[in-house]
Amino acid sequence: MTLAEDALADGVRPKRAFVLARQIENEIVKKRPPLGTVLGSEPELIARYGVSRGVFREAIRSVEQTGLATMRRGPSGGLVVTEPSQRAVSEALSILFSYMGVSAAELAEVRLPLQLSAARLAAERIDESGIEQLRSCLAELDAAEIPDEEAYGAFERLVLELCGNPVVVLFGGALLTICLSRVRGTGGRVEPPVTIEDRDRHRRSYHRLADAIIRGDTAEAQRRMTAVLGAFERRLVDRPAHTRPRRTPVIGGSGKLAERVAAAIREDIEYTGWEIGRVLGSEPDLIDRFGVSRSVFREAIRLLEQHNAVRTRRGPGGGIVVAEPDVAGVMRAVEIALEFERVTAADIFEVRAAIDMASVRRAAERCTDADVAELREAIAAEGSPNAKSSRHFEFHQQLATISGNRPMALFMELLSHLALAHTPRRQAHRRNVGELQRAHEAILEALIERDSALAEHRMGRHLAAVGDH
Repeated sequence: MTLAEDALADGVRPKRAFVLARQIENEIVKKRPPLGTVLGSEPELIARYGVSRGVFREAIRSVEQTGLATMRRGPSGGLVVTEPSQRAVSEALSILFSYMGVSAAELAEVRLPLQLSAARLAAERIDESGIEQLRSCLAELDAAEIPDEEAYGAFERLVLELCGNPVVVLFGGALLTICLSRVRGTGGRVEPPVTIEDRDRHRRSYHRLADAIIRGDTAEAQRRMTAVLGAFERRLVDRPAHTRPRRTPVIGGSGKLAERVAAAIREDIEYTGWEIGRVLGSEPDLIDRFGVSRSVFREAIRLLEQHNAVRTRRGPGGGIVVAEPDVAGVMRAVEIALEFERVTAADIFEVRAAIDMASVRRAAERCTDADVAELREAIAAEGSPNAKSSRHFEFHQQLATISGNRPMALFMELLSHLALAHTPRRQAHRRNVGELQRAHEAILEALIERDSALAEHRMGRHLAAVGDH
């Protein structure tokens, strides 16, 4: 069941644009037309679906957010089939986390289980080609007189790619991109500043990590990855909005000019703490400010509109306005990207298990009486005669929420939906509800005692038992 179908199952009456967007997306996913296929012009599609232009355009903005298609302007234009990209999803998650005010500590905490999974899987699966790529990446690090965060990030991204799990690649890559963007921008800082000696030490740590992966030593690879992440993320701290240096956004970096302009506009939004409804300026004023053509500026705004970061207000007092990112839209984009990569039930379970273990550890430290009551309700609901299969995931989703880590909770909610969609109906019915309840009750008892070691042990046993079925 998709997120959209789940909303309908819960009796929610969605907007017409939402329904149309899901219809178009499902048609593309089902038929998988060749990339570049033009599905139709705007007038043709409006007539085909029988909707107004306003509804159609709102739906297309949602479809563009997933990366499945984009509206191309001009005489030969129309709705063109594209491929969901990791970069687009990373940008969507980055904007959402910025809006939510996700802290550097939360990012570090959710990154760790994903990167540890990547290190273990890479050590298990690496081949001659992967070894060559690792050593080539290390050679580039060694050749740099003073490697920067981007160079180290390239190595971590390669480890993600080598693990072969599309969920780890997507989530881990997005979080790495977000952390690096905070270092480059004004939202974070490395404290104390990294010295040349630190960088040399860090470079040696990457060599040891690569050696462990090449040897196939999974335990050592995970230990080295923990050390590598800790060396950087212990120093990455948030810079409060009121202490950030006020500066004219710089159109720097690499990539298309429109993408760099979009990044500069977003930095300006983040400076004020994502103030919904704030007018950034009129189109002519902003074009003059950034010194770009109208076509480049409009493409940049279009990129931000796809993620609901901004909207355009017409008329007097109008202009480019800060908007509220759409959580459901971002989750749908992630879901589509993973489906496009033909994610498997095993891929999903691998990441769910990693996040579950991290969640239960923090939940044991933070669990309140109110949290205990909600967990008990979730366990009781599992045994209801009319309980849906989705009820089996609510206990785990609640643990992620209790952990206090918002990205972790968001990922767990999404993974639960994906797991349900990839679990054969007959397998879901074969599950012994009584065994699930007993396992969850045992974990809960450990949480009540604030015994994190026992809670992790019981969660590990539970996940092993579930994974065997």
